Amino acid sequence: MINNKSLNYWGKISKNLITWHKPFKNIFNNDNFLWFEDGKLNLYENLILRNSKDKIAITCIEKNNKIKSFTFGQVHELVLILESNLEYHLKNKNNLRVMIQASASIESAVSMLMCMKNGFHFCVLFEDLELAAIEKRIKLFKPNIYLARNQKGSKIKQKGVKVIKKISIRNKSDLNAINDFDNADFFLFDYKPDNGDLPGGNAKQFDWGIIKDLKINKPWFLSGGINLGNIQTIKRQFNPYGIDLSSGVEKELGIKDNDIINNFIDKLNYA
Repeated sequence: MINNKSLNYWGKISKNLITWHKPFKNIFNNDNFLWFEDGKLNLYENLILRNSKDKIAITCIEKNNKIKSFTFGQVHELVLILESNLEYHLKNKNNLRVMIQASASIESAVSMLMCMKNGFHFCVLFEDLELAAIEKRIKLFKPNIYLARNQKGSKIKQKGVKVIKKISIRNKSDLNAINDFDNADFFLFDYKPDNGDLPGGNAKQFDWGIIKDLKINKPWFLSGGINLGNIQTIKRQFNPYGIDLSSGVEKELGIKDNDIINNFIDKLNYA
């Protein structure tokens, strides 16, 4: 049990020296030993803006496998650029959900920091990991949803996390896999890679006619080969719960283009 004098001291220090998106009301919970559990930290302010702008903040691996470092000042400038490019589409912050493919790149780091700066909800997708590593990240990041590529989804479901099950499709018989995953909350239908293809980001689509008359009682996402030329057709003919978009908004392999993203969202809104 912590005495009131100590609680008041740490409460005052935390309010004066730390920036919050949502100020805390409770300093300490004696039942579960959590500090400031009803508050929401402004991690961006505390992490980025309070450090010297010339100090190294992030070291990452670029596309050419060269290691490059960025200062806190440089990172802040990149966050402001991303924020400015997406400003038109970020007006309704309360309902914004952002999904980020986590990699050792400055783009991933800047995307996550932009979300932190604005208090957005975001989900980070990691490459396939062993169950123990996934459970560790769930405990650390507390995500709402996990994208399952294999049988680990049922184990993750037990942790109180909703599961998206990916179904790779080449022909209609691949849809039979839906029956093997009753515990999934969502499905994601994607192109099934051929030998030599990347596991994702191939800009290839399966025959969408396979799912045109699909009737299932769970929401589903569409992925694979989605771009400016077909997004309006997707919304009008299939109207999925959501889409998984990557190569369709790239100006070159692995490089997303802000103008393409903005045009894509405009087309989606007016489809």
